[in-house]
Amino acid sequence: MLQIGNNGRKDIPAAHMCRVFISVGVLSISGLAQAQVSDLLSAFDAGSRASGAGGSLSGASADTFATSNNPGGLGFVDRPQVQYAQKNLSSFKNVASGKYEDPTLNGSEDRGSTRYTHFGVVFPVSQFRPGASGNIGFSYDLGGYLEDTITVKSDLSYGSGFVIKNFSQKRKVTQDLYTLAYGNNSRKGSVAYGFGLTVVNQKLDFAQTGSLTDSNGTPVPGGGGVIPAVSANGIGIGIVAGLQYIPPNHPDRSMWASLRTPISISDGGSDAASLTRIPGRLILGAAQRLPGLAARKDDYLVVAAQLQAFFGGSSNKYFDQQSGTAFGIGLEYTLNSSSYIVPLRLGYQRTAASGTFDSRQGITYGIGYSPDHMKYSIDLNYFRPSTGSYDFALTATYRF
Repeated sequence: MLQIGNNGRKDIPAAHMCRVFISVGVLSISGLAQAQVSDLLSAFDAGSRASGAGGSLSGASADTFATSNNPGGLGFVDRPQVQYAQKNLSSFKNVASGKYEDPTLNGSEDRGSTRYTHFGVVFPVSQFRPGASGNIGFSYDLGGYLEDTITVKSDLSYGSGFVIKNFSQKRKVTQDLYTLAYGNNSRKGSVAYGFGLTVVNQKLDFAQTGSLTDSNGTPVPGGGGVIPAVSANGIGIGIVAGLQYIPPNHPDRSMWASLRTPISISDGGSDAASLTRIPGRLILGAAQRLPGLAARKDDYLVVAAQLQAFFGGSSNKYFDQQSGTAFGIGLEYTLNSSSYIVPLRLGYQRTAASGTFDSRQGITYGIGYSPDHMKYSIDLNYFRPSTGSYDFALTATYRF
């Protein structure tokens, strides 16, 4: 195996240099590029109403998002409902310069395109079995999304007397989650529990191009210098289960826990290109409900904190998923009157660095509106990261 160091590069034949470029290239720049992006494969938020409160209430929801986040919340759903969410998909753009083996990367986060990220329904089991208790939920969620590109403004140097021209790289992963779950609550109504199955469809694409030339711009004999594009499309199945608990003596408090197992992906693509296991996820959270302002006796304030831990994921030379955490704190103040309900949200959210993925943190805020206590409501939430553009999510809910 050729050793790529600081000595002896002039003695490596040109054809060998081309093969080294092709075989080692993915390891060098793709690994460094990951340090410039966040681990949205694990910590992507599909746009729940709680996202405006730092995501701190996502495990405590009693709506269609509970199906995949915490099926225990299905036990507290009091009537059938349907929800839809759409949000932007952040992308990361980097410009490389200097040496190919150790490039300087200047990157930025872009708001990206907007698309639907969640659709869910919840209905009581009694619709099929009269007298039966509990609810069934089905949801689609965009559970993970990552897209980043690397371009150059000038050629990259490689070794002694070699240049890489027209370099570019693009990585993209989409993880679609389909979850079917059941939830119920105890007779006293203080404990809700649920469990379900999650099917993941993962799509992965990686492409890196460039041509190797000598210092005079002459192409190196022995190869075109284009790294073939790789892709994989695989499916996996996991289990999700959760609890929500309201202490009987303290009905103004709530605690919750949820666990999703790591999900192994089987596919027909290259093992070197695919992520063969999606991380498992543990959610732990707690919330306290407080009275509203004295002048508004029907208002109330909810303060919450939630931790997510990701574990058991796989890594390869294109992507690196290691254990990591995401933490959120937030509050939701609900203006409540006879003609409307308006929740106001504020929070802070941070996804810690994981493997070669960088951290991501910022302030969240949002507002909701349900007129005249009607069957529908709309929520708009924002996330303002410390760097880059803002994220936004729009959620619409209809209760039958």
